[in-house]
Amino acid sequence: MLNKCLTDGCTNPQSRMYRGLCAGCYSKAKKLVLNGHETWDSLAAMGVVRLEEKEDPFTANYKKKKKK
Repeated sequence: MLNKCLTDGCTNPQSRMYRGLCAGCYSKAKKLVLNGHETWDSLAAMGVVRLEEKEDPFTANYKKKKKK
C-alpha cells in the first residue's frame, strides 16, 4: 500500500511521509513555517498537514549533529 500525500493534486507516492506530506510538499510547508507565514498548528487546522508528536527528520538529525 502506498501512502498518498495530503496535498490536493499531488501524485508523488512515497513510502516515507512527513506530517502526511511527501518530501516535496513537506519542504514547501516547512518553508512557510520557517518564514513565519504559517505555523504547523494553522496548517493542521486547514487540513493541509497532520500534527505529529515526533520531531520531523530534519530537526532530529540537526539536534544529533549539534550534540557532537
